[in-house]
Amino acid sequence: MINKRFLVLAELASGQPSVSQRQISLACGITVQAVSEHVKELVKQGLVEVRGPQNYRVTPEGVEVLVEGGRKLRDRAREILEKTVKSERLFTAVAATPVEAGETVQVWMEKGLLRVGKKRGVSTTATVVSAAEAGDDLAVKNITGIIDLKIGRVRILKMPSAAVGGSKNVDLAFLMSEVAAGFVCALGVEALVAIRKAGRRKITFYGAIDAAVEACHHGLSPVVVASESELSRLIERLTDESIEYTLQDCALEREK
Repeated sequence: MINKRFLVLAELASGQPSVSQRQISLACGITVQAVSEHVKELVKQGLVEVRGPQNYRVTPEGVEVLVEGGRKLRDRAREILEKTVKSERLFTAVAATPVEAGETVQVWMEKGLLRVGKKRGVSTTATVVSAAEAGDDLAVKNITGIIDLKIGRVRILKMPSAAVGGSKNVDLAFLMSEVAAGFVCALGVEALVAIRKAGRRKITFYGAIDAAVEACHHGLSPVVVASESELSRLIERLTDESIEYTLQDCALEREK
C-alpha cells in the first residue's frame, strides 16, 4: 500500500500553488480531516509551506522526497510485475541452441537479448513454447530464477553546438576510436554529422535518449555523442532512471 502522506505530498505538488484539501481527499481516497493531519505533518517536516488558504508550495526538500519515493515505487512496481506475471506471460527470446516445444531450457541475457538453450552454469530456466533452431526467435514461459543482468552505464561524449563550430571542433581521431564498435547514439544534428565524419554509419539518432536508456536496462553500455545544447536533457533522464554515466568533452580532447 502506498503511504498516504506521500500521496498527499504528490497531490500538493501537482496542484500547487492552489489546491483544496477537499480535492486532495477525493484524489487520495481519504477524509478531509486525514488530509489536514498529513498536511500539518508535512509542514512540520519542512516539506511543504502554507502561504495562505488553499495556497501551498512544496519545498526543495519535499521535491527530493517525491523524486526518491517515485524511484522506489518504480523499482518496486517492476519487481512485483516480474514476480506476478512471469509465470503466465510469454517472453520472446533467441535460441542459442536447437530446442523442442515443452523442453526446459536455461535462460540468460547476452548482448542485450534474452537467450535460451543449454548452457552450463546458468540456473535460471524456462519452458519452451515452440520448437526452434539456433538463431531463431521463439516464445518461452514459466521463467524460474533470477536472470543475471547488470544495468549498463552510458559514456557521454559532449561536443560543441553548431553555434561554436559543431563537428568542425571535434577531435575526429579520438571520436573514431570511441564509436568504432558497440551501441552508439547521436543526440543532436552536430553529433550525427560528427559520428559520420568519424566513419561510423550504424547510428541511433531518432529517439536517442529513449534508446540509450532501454539499452542500459538490457545490460548494454551505449556511447552517446551529445551536442552541448542537448546535454542537460540527457543527464536529467539518466538521473531519473538511476543510470550511471561518465562525461568527456570531445572538443577538449584536441587541445591536450
